[in-house]
Amino acid sequence: GYRKPLSGAGKWLARHYIGDQAYEVETLTTADDFSDADGVAILNFHQAQTLARSRMVLRAHAAVGKTKPLTVKDAVDSYIEFLETNRKSGREGRYAADAFILPELGNTEIDKLTTDQIRTWHADVSRSPARIRTKPGRRQRFKTETHPENGRRRKSTANRTLTVLKAAPNRAWRAGKVASEAAWRRVEPFESVEAARVRYLSLGEAKRLLEACSPAFYRLVRGALETGARYGELCALLVSDFNA
Repeated sequence: GYRKPLSGAGKWLARHYIGDQAYEVETLTTADDFSDADGVAILNFHQAQTLARSRMVLRAHAAVGKTKPLTVKDAVDSYIEFLETNRKSGREGRYAADAFILPELGNTEIDKLTTDQIRTWHADVSRSPARIRTKPGRRQRFKTETHPENGRRRKSTANRTLTVLKAAPNRAWRAGKVASEAAWRRVEPFESVEAARVRYLSLGEAKRLLEACSPAFYRLVRGALETGARYGELCALLVSDFNA
């Protein structure tokens, strides 16, 4: 609601139902009657609605004894548990979360996440070097070589990680644990980074590749060149798959 005083800017109000046909009115903050909204001290109507919903969620949590604010880590852990139980992508989600999401955003309360904060994090992930598989407890290693495709690959990784970051709080929002999904919904992924650069070997290049292969590897490479099959598909071939 909105209340206009005798003088000065109006106030945004939230009216909470407390049972037995009774309500409690809470003054939220100043309305944008004379100054532009800044998202903190002065709010427009949409921002006031979002804040009122956030207050409602906090009251609902307090009513059932849950007073700890929901963090990004809480939402991500719940989402990964869901993936591990109902999907096959739990392992990939956990890797993305542990490597990129939780170190930077894990302790952030979801209701305090901002669009600019997520955009900055998304850009930082795209600029980070590719990681090398490292044993637990060891210092993380990174790739140092340069490649024309590195920029696209890192942006593609950032997009996949952004998908996990969005999905986790979205699930919490649908469950009524978060007031608004606007902060991460406004963040867009990088465009045109998912498709790898397609290039086919010439006959001369294919011949030189085969000549450089060891005898044991020669047949596998020739099978890939002749069929276009992937490594895993070639390794899984049986004699019965071959049609003379």
